[in-house]
Amino acid sequence: AFSGCTSLTSITIPDSVTSIGGEAFRDCSSLTSIEIPEGVAFIDGWAFAHSNIEKASISGTVYQIDDYAFAYCEKLHEVNLGNGIEKIYHAAFAFDKALTQITLPSTLTLIGQYAFCGTGLTCITIPDSLEEISFCAFGYDENMNADGNFVIYGEPNTMAQEYSTAQDAENDYEN
Repeated sequence: AFSGCTSLTSITIPDSVTSIGGEAFRDCSSLTSIEIPEGVAFIDGWAFAHSNIEKASISGTVYQIDDYAFAYCEKLHEVNLGNGIEKIYHAAFAFDKALTQITLPSTLTLIGQYAFCGTGLTCITIPDSLEEISFCAFGYDENMNADGNFVIYGEPNTMAQEYSTAQDAENDYEN
């Protein structure tokens, strides 16, 4: 809809919108912030990728953030995830280098492969609600090299511990 737009600086998503379509705001070079309101349930792939967004607030009615939805937003430094979000899929926030802090909601059950890869995050607290974290979800740089100083906080015998100790000799993978 607005993909590649150079003059869109802000937008108010109407309450009647239930999903943000794929690539809807991709490459919007002047868009600096977005607020996803109550009622939106789904953010499709590449929806805001490669844009100049600095701040994103995502309501808890969003249950799923799809592949690459906010990827390559190099200025994105503030993300507020509402309680209610269940799934953050593959590379959803990948390569957002300015992103140095994020709080994952207690309703989150899945984090996909490379979801926060190549960000400025140095640590993460994993909520007990998580049931699956795919490899390289966080703690990896833009070249998929593990950051040996990355810190994972969480409870014993949860996905926090499982992710932080995961390894796969066949694919030369070890957290």
